[in-house]
Amino acid sequence: IEYYHQGSSEPIGTRVAPFDEAQVRAELQGHLAYWKGQREPKGVDIEEAWK
Repeated sequence: IEYYHQGSSEPIGTRVAPFDEAQVRAELQGHLAYWKGQREPKGVDIEEAWK
């Protein structure tokens, strides 16, 4: 992740964020299937609905 100053566009800092590539790819496949009309929308828990 790279952070840049909004006004000057100068770099502020960089952070490395570890992730599981297989998990990210699997989640993206699910999202893409929805956007392509290949799956129905999924609901969320009522506690998460306000977001």
